[in-house]
Amino acid sequence: AALVIGLIALIWASAWKDAVLAGNQAGGVVFCLLALFFVYLPAGNQIMQIGDGYAALIAWVLIWLAYKLFIGVGVPVRPR
Repeated sequence: AALVIGLIALIWASAWKDAVLAGNQAGGVVFCLLALFFVYLPAGNQIMQIGDGYAALIAWVLIWLAYKLFIGVGVPVRPR
């Protein structure tokens, strides 16, 4: 279970980095949805118990990944 939570936390951190450093709004939405997931996880995760929560999360993750992969909106690399 710790590996799954660690993987989700890695996605959460990557979404935050894209939202703040690259201005990717889809990354901000993914960060907010995963924040709700982490807040309500100890309480039985009532936000994600119905299909709407998972559908929204999966849709926004796909939109965020499409921005990163196909449109090229990502964290800019600083020149050395």
